[in-house]
Amino acid sequence: MTAVGRQAFTLVELLVVIAIIGILVALLLPAVQAAREAARRTQCTSQLKNIALGCINHHDTAGQFPTGGIRSFPQIEAYSEGGKPFGASDQGLGWAFQILPFLEEGAVYGINSTDQLRNTPVAIYNCPSRRGVTQAVDANSGAVTGYVSDYAAVNAIPARGQASELGVDFDADILNHNSGSSWCNTGRYFWGFNAAWSSPGVGTPPPNRSVKSQYNGVIIQSGLFRSAFGGGFASLEMKHEPRVTFAKVTDGTSKTAMIAEKRVDATRYQQSSWYDDRGWSDGWDPDTVRSSVCPPTPDSELDVSLRGCQGNATPSSTCPQAGMAMGAAHPAGLNCAYADGSVHFLNYDVDFEQYINLFNRRDGEAGSL
Repeated sequence: MTAVGRQAFTLVELLVVIAIIGILVALLLPAVQAAREAARRTQCTSQLKNIALGCINHHDTAGQFPTGGIRSFPQIEAYSEGGKPFGASDQGLGWAFQILPFLEEGAVYGINSTDQLRNTPVAIYNCPSRRGVTQAVDANSGAVTGYVSDYAAVNAIPARGQASELGVDFDADILNHNSGSSWCNTGRYFWGFNAAWSSPGVGTPPPNRSVKSQYNGVIIQSGLFRSAFGGGFASLEMKHEPRVTFAKVTDGTSKTAMIAEKRVDATRYQQSSWYDDRGWSDGWDPDTVRSSVCPPTPDSELDVSLRGCQGNATPSSTCPQAGMAMGAAHPAGLNCAYADGSVHFLNYDVDFEQYINLFNRRDGEAGSL
């Protein structure tokens, strides 16, 4: 009698096979995700490299690094004549606009309409680990507010030696964010030396217009405020150093970071926030300029006050710290572009004082990678 061959798996065998496949998938999935993140981080590094080289080429062409613009919501109509944008010292739009010709984005640089410019994407300004090209939408009105950016220049706060010269208690007021100090607000030096924090609206000059401003970063505020007036534009010259050159980066270009990834609330990538709404074409505003006043923080860490202002009464993503912090969607740290064109990865657990020194071009202190 001939034996009959078995034609199928038993139920037990099938369950064992399924279990093995499940285990293999569970083992391989983290590796696949890690590989994807590594590729995205590499792309982010490459983008920042091109941005840094764009800043250097701007310096070689214009004799200075690009500036951060003048204030929130600048109008290109006020900062161009005959279709030609003003130079860096007088340009109200920020560094991301000024370096467009060096990123092969000359057509975008030639746009002379604020609305059109705000609604034109520039893909290099978005980190692939966080989001692709994105138009932020106001959660309340549903209005599109602009194509957002994931990178920002860093306005460097005073280092230890500079703080003592200004009569600031570096340890209490800066490192520990003494709740009784104006540093807890995070904005005291955002608009310039001895200027209290204020968020100027459209047509409103920055609050430091009457004092000489001092900036310690590579990207500084520009020197001309213009707004519509009587059918034309009224101009107001700002009182601070008008340009930063290689010679003014006295700590060394290879030791001074100038642009890095900015922190964005992980739950609001597609929604506008007060610090992430006007996009890459904005001027001196947290959209494109941040501060080294608090440590870098990952997007996923909502309670940023735990690493910043201990005296803040509202420890949440709406805390002023959230709008000034650098950070990223990368799990371990963020990419930073240096004034020599290099890009380095910075861990979130970097020593805070070394972090402050890293973005300061003239404090005589070496930053940390």
